Amino acid sequence: MPQRNNKLHHRVAAVCYRRTPDGPEFLLVRTWDGAWTFPKGMIDPGMTETQAAEAEAWEEAGARGAIAAKPFTAYLHATKKSAAGEVRVSAFLLEVRTAQPPPETHRKPRWFAPPAAKKALAGGRGNSRAREFARVIDLAVQKITAE
Repeated sequence: MPQRNNKLHHRVAAVCYRRTPDGPEFLLVRTWDGAWTFPKGMIDPGMTETQAAEAEAWEEAGARGAIAAKPFTAYLHATKKSAAGEVRVSAFLLEVRTAQPPPETHRKPRWFAPPAAKKALAGGRGNSRAREFARVIDLAVQKITAE
């Protein structure tokens, strides 16, 4: 696995959610090529992982809220920008308190119930990536409902 402190091989994601009477919903955003994903990005100099994940939630999803101090999981994300072909992403839960159109307008954020989020995240990706995103959603639901 890539080294955690190597900025070329490490990203952070905000797994943005809200509570509804039917359970949690997740706020996903579009990538440049139209796939659904969690708001994620690099850690800017001088920022902690938590601050960077919070900034990505704002920039890509227009979401602000209460973010966990530590990641609840990590996952591998395929990318052409890494020689290894993938980067490690530390995932932070962020309970959305307010949401508005994001500064990155092409992101088109949308709320999904867990089964629909898994399906959206799997779209256009191979089975291993789909399973990895499903694992992240399932673990997030466990953490959220245990609170």
